[in-house]
Amino acid sequence: MLVHIGGGLFLNNRVSIYSAQPTSEKCGAGNKGTGQRAASPADRICYNGAVPTGVILPRNTLRKDNSYFSWDIGLTWPFKVGNGRLELIAQMFNVLGSENFRDPATGSPLFNFDGTFRGGLGDPQQTQIGMHWVF
Repeated sequence: MLVHIGGGLFLNNRVSIYSAQPTSEKCGAGNKGTGQRAASPADRICYNGAVPTGVILPRNTLRKDNSYFSWDIGLTWPFKVGNGRLELIAQMFNVLGSENFRDPATGSPLFNFDGTFRGGLGDPQQTQIGMHWVF
């Protein structure tokens, strides 16, 4: 959203919010979930040789710790220079300093259908300044 705030200055901002990704639970004793992530689909199968009946735990019963929130703002000051326009720009990313941890358990790229290869501590609060020349 771009807003003229007076004095030739323009303010824009963006909010990005993502919920945590689902993951499946590993089977434990007594055909119950352990609360831990399943490393493979076979980990969801609860079977004990002494008891001929088994249980398959439902998929996507847990959430990874990778929810995301970021509020970014930018300030632009355009002015004419000859036949062109110079725009001075200041931007700040993750204004509120949200932690946005990245989940290191991405698994194999072969089965990662959501396109998220994110690992590490997250996106820190950052600021940048620059300029554009529009001709």
